[in-house]
Amino acid sequence: MIPNSNYYQISREEWRTFHQEDVPILSEDKLESLISLNDKLSLADVKDIYLPLVEVIDLYTKNYRNLRRMKSKFLDRPYEPSPMVIGVSGSVAVGKSTTARVLQNLLEKFYPDKNIGLLTTDGFLYSNAELIKRGILTRKGFPESYDMEKLIQFLLDVKIGKPHVKYPVYSHRIYDVISDDYNVLHEPDILIVEGINVLQ
Repeated sequence: MIPNSNYYQISREEWRTFHQEDVPILSEDKLESLISLNDKLSLADVKDIYLPLVEVIDLYTKNYRNLRRMKSKFLDRPYEPSPMVIGVSGSVAVGKSTTARVLQNLLEKFYPDKNIGLLTTDGFLYSNAELIKRGILTRKGFPESYDMEKLIQFLLDVKIGKPHVKYPVYSHRIYDVISDDYNVLHEPDILIVEGINVLQ
C-alpha cells in the first residue's frame, strides 16, 4: 500500500484480505443474469473486489447516519433519514451497468431489511426530437445530451426524503425516452446511480 495525501494504491491481493466473510456471495447463475453483453466478471472477481467494497460501503453508511443524527441533535431538529447515494461512473462500455447491478444485489443480501434502489441516468437523456432540435443528436450519450437540471432535481427530491419520486423511462428498443412514462422510486435507504454523467 502506497499512501499519499488523499489516496491509497492497494493491490488486489491485499484488497481481498479485507473481506471478513460476512457478506453473502452470489450464485453463478445469478451473476450471469447480471452481466451485460461483452462484460466479463467471475465469482472470484466478486469475492476479491466487490465483497470488500460492500464492507467499505457499510462503514460509510453507518458513519453517514451517525453524522446526520449528531447534526440533528446539534441543530435541535428532528432526525430525518436520508438515503446514502452511491455513484457509478465511467466512459462508454466499461461495465458500469454490470457493476451497479452486482453491487445492488450484494447490498440487498447484506442489508435484507433495507431498500436498495438502482437508477440509470438514461431516462434523463433529452428525447431524440429535442436532441435534433438542439443539433446534438450525434452527441447522444455525451454529458450535454442529458437534462442535468431534471436529474439534479430528482436526486434532491430523493435526498430530502420525498416518498414517491418519479423518473422518466428510457427504452433501448426504440432508443428514446418514452413520453409520459415514469417509474417511481420509493424511499430507498441506499440509492445506486449509474451513468456517464454521474460525477458532474
